[in-house]
Amino acid sequence: MEKSDKSEILFVGNHSLAHLEEYDGKSFQTYSFVQPGIREVRLPFLLHSTLGEIPCASYEEAVIVQSTIGWLRSSPGFVLVGDPSEWLVSGTIKAALQAHNLRGVLLIYPVGMAALDLRKEMAELILLLKKNNIPTYLIRNPKSFFTSLEPQVNSFVHSILSEGNLPETLEYLCGMPSAMELN
Repeated sequence: MEKSDKSEILFVGNHSLAHLEEYDGKSFQTYSFVQPGIREVRLPFLLHSTLGEIPCASYEEAVIVQSTIGWLRSSPGFVLVGDPSEWLVSGTIKAALQAHNLRGVLLIYPVGMAALDLRKEMAELILLLKKNNIPTYLIRNPKSFFTSLEPQVNSFVHSILSEGNLPETLEYLCGMPSAMELN
């Protein structure tokens, strides 16, 4: 799979979206699950910042993959940023692997009891990324990472994926081609 010089960045899920507040005025692609209120008579949906609402019957991984794969097939390559304990992140990764356009993954270190309950699922997801040779990194301290990002986030991510320049706030997990591992 070729690496794109201009990978888009897609912030997926609530945990990654919470960190975007520090970038007022900057445009990022986002993807989230919206559960309508009890009094609203409508189904839940996925909300993409540029595509709008995408029907999604429930917050289950298989349903998310099915709802997401359609728009991903026509999407250019992208780097996903998200918390692996969220089903939306896992489902989007699996859909992107099927669409063959996932260029890299920056996983936000999950916190709380949800992370402990999902250790097996997260390990399976990381093994899937390793098997597909997707460059994958862990953001251990999201606050420091997101506040230290330079204004040109796409060029920052490209330098990580192509040159292997890692800031202290990122930890390599898997998927880097062997030639890059030597640098």
